[in-house]
Amino acid sequence: HPALSNVLCGGAFAVSLVQASMVKPSKIDGFLNFAGAAGWDPSLAFVMGGALLVALPLWLVFGVAEASSSIKRFAARPIDAATVLGGLAFGAGWGLGGLCPGPGVVTAGTGSLSAAVWTGCMFAARCWSPGDGAGSGAWLSPPVLKGRE
Repeated sequence: HPALSNVLCGGAFAVSLVQASMVKPSKIDGFLNFAGAAGWDPSLAFVMGGALLVALPLWLVFGVAEASSSIKRFAARPIDAATVLGGLAFGAGWGLGGLCPGPGVVTAGTGSLSAAVWTGCMFAARCWSPGDGAGSGAWLSPPVLKGRE
């Protein structure tokens, strides 16, 4: 059942974020702050590299998943000033808040008020953003497993 596999994969993703300490804003700060008192923490690069080593072969070689039509439309849109500004805002929020969407949702689920506020603001900003209908929540469409469309 696709719903069960989505729940299991989401749970595994949440556990991996916690195991790698990605839900701690201090981990992001340690990676981005080269001049910090504790020194630079390169472990985030190893976590991202490990994820790519697993995901890239599954995606490219074995063709495990295919992006949904809404994701394909979103990826094919032209890069304009709003897209660049959105990327800059995301990067600033990631660097200043120490959270990106996945860890933000997981941390909010632990009962952290600051993470819940951060995640709520992220969803509100995305839903209110202008554009080609992407604000309707189409960006939340998961990849479709091949053969299950």
